[in-house]
This record gives sequence, structure tokens and C-alpha cells, in this order.
Amino acid sequence: MSLKRVYLLATSFVFYAGLATAQTPTFFGPTPYLQQSDTPAGFSALPVVLENFEDGVRDPDLATAASITGPGGLTDSVDIDDGVINGSGTAGRSAFSCSPVRITFSSRPVSAAMVWTDGGSATSVTFEAFDRAGLSLGTHGPFVLGDNSNFGETAEDRFFGVRYAPGISSILMTHTSGCYEIDHVQWTNDVLFRDGFE
Repeated sequence: MSLKRVYLLATSFVFYAGLATAQTPTFFGPTPYLQQSDTPAGFSALPVVLENFEDGVRDPDLATAASITGPGGLTDSVDIDDGVINGSGTAGRSAFSCSPVRITFSSRPVSAAMVWTDGGSATSVTFEAFDRAGLSLGTHGPFVLGDNSNFGETAEDRFFGVRYAPGISSILMTHTSGCYEIDHVQWTNDVLFRDGFE
């Protein structure tokens, strides 16, 4: 076999191996999260869009049945959203639901995430992502989270995310008991990683 043919075969192998890797979802978390700089390294190659619900209006690129709540009361927003990291999320806003929270993206981003901020009692939390066709990319978890309190404490807040080059249609958070809150939905449309998968 000629050296040229060996080179071409090796190049093809590297290309297809890279393609297969690019199409494998990478899950992130659960990791502690008090502010956006706590987003895990590798989640996105470019800056992300951040929806923190602080203006009381959802970004038009995402849809969810969860309702925006706060400030005040039992709200558990991400700690920094009131302007200071002080162990309390009651002065910010978050998204609240008593059912699984699905975030659907019209732009089909490459990376997508949300932060679990509260669930009252300790609970089992699972994160799931779906491809552009709505097929599951797999589940991440379950993980036992919570501090048995729903008064806005932030030490238990956890980041969950996924990166998938061909694009993500939605992410889903489920847990096993009661109502809960999520915050800091993040996503990106990094075309450098989506190129060739349209």
C-alpha cells in the first residue's frame, strides 16, 4: 500500500473519529453555582445568552411552562441576581414549577443549561437533553439535591448543562418531590461546532 494511500486512510479515520466525537453529547454538572462565572469550563466555546428572569419576561428564543416568580416570599433566585452574593436568593426572580421543567429553544443551540435552585426537601434530580428532532440524548442523574429548606438559601444551587454539536431542541429537569425553581438558563449558537450538521 502506498504511503499516500496510508495517509489518506489515516486522515479519513481522524476526520470520522472527530465527527463521531462531535456528535456525542457532553453533560455538565451538577456543580455549585452562585453566579455566571461558575459555569463549568468547556460548556461553550463562545459567550452564552443568559436568561435570569430578572426583567420578569422570558427571552423570545425559549419557551417553558414554568412561571416567573419573585422577588420576595420563598423565591430562590441565583445568589448574584440581587447584586450581591450573600447566601440568599429571595430578592431576585426565578422560574417556578410543580411539574418537570422543559426549556425549548427555537434556535437549536449547541450548548444549553439551567440552574436548579430549590426544591424544599432533599430530592432526586435528573437532567435530560433532546436533539434537533426531539429525540432524547440521554439522561444525567439522578442526583440527590436540596437542603430541606425553601427560604431562599443558595449553597445548594447546582448547574446542569449539555453540549451537542448538531444542536439541541430542549432540556428537561425532573425531580421526585414537590415544587421547585430553576434559574440562569444559558444557551449558545456556536456555528463553529454546528457547521456541517444542518
